[in-house]
Amino acid sequence: MRHIITSAVFAGLLSGLLWGGLVVYFVSPLILQAETYESGSSSTIHEHEGSHSHQHAEAAGSTSSFRRNLFTLLGTTSLGLSFGILSCLALLLLVRLDAIRLDGSHLSFVRGLGFGLVGFVIFQAIPSLGLPPPPPGIVGAAEDFSSRQSWWLITITLSALGALSFVTLPSVLTNKLGWSAISAKGAATVLALLIIALAFIRGIPPHSTVSNVPPSLQTRFLWTSLSVSGVFWLTLGMSLFFFLKRGYVNERHYRTTS
Repeated sequence: MRHIITSAVFAGLLSGLLWGGLVVYFVSPLILQAETYESGSSSTIHEHEGSHSHQHAEAAGSTSSFRRNLFTLLGTTSLGLSFGILSCLALLLLVRLDAIRLDGSHLSFVRGLGFGLVGFVIFQAIPSLGLPPPPPGIVGAAEDFSSRQSWWLITITLSALGALSFVTLPSVLTNKLGWSAISAKGAATVLALLIIALAFIRGIPPHSTVSNVPPSLQTRFLWTSLSVSGVFWLTLGMSLFFFLKRGYVNERHYRTTS
């Protein structure tokens, strides 16, 4: 138990730090570019270019950029730690339900990738089908934030329940009810899709899409954000399983030599 928690903490911190670096390098420039359309600062910059006040603005902007990047790194690292602990709880639940074993055969590179991919699908891909990540500059985004957040949380919960049923239901149907493996897998897939679809059947909340940001920049922001999140989740899954397997091998070696 202690080793699982330690592995989750290390994996979360490592992947969160990487996530922050990718956000700073790839996503933050798009956010700053979108903010110029939101505030109209792009024209102001051109009007004052070469002036003494513009030099002060650049110095202040450099300091502001450093602080923004620092807070971004701290925020993503904290989120990575939180998702690492959440992944630890998910693993313990899967072990409890006999869906996975934390031994050498199950702690593979491919399973780590799969675990991270499931996390990405639950927390990013499925919610983005209804409410894609919005860039700055969306008119009225603050007013409908609470309704979007509620739908996002409901969608994540249903997606997690759907994934859990997909993983655990086939063994129940085959071992306790005598279903064939194909029928059990098919039933689990249908049930998982129905559970996930409930959020969309309930309806996506009304939200504003009016923005001065060009559609091309909005599209770049969407795909860049999803790509960076995907790298984070895959890294989290791989590093978590790596640390777990390393601890398993070390523990087995200790038992053999002692």
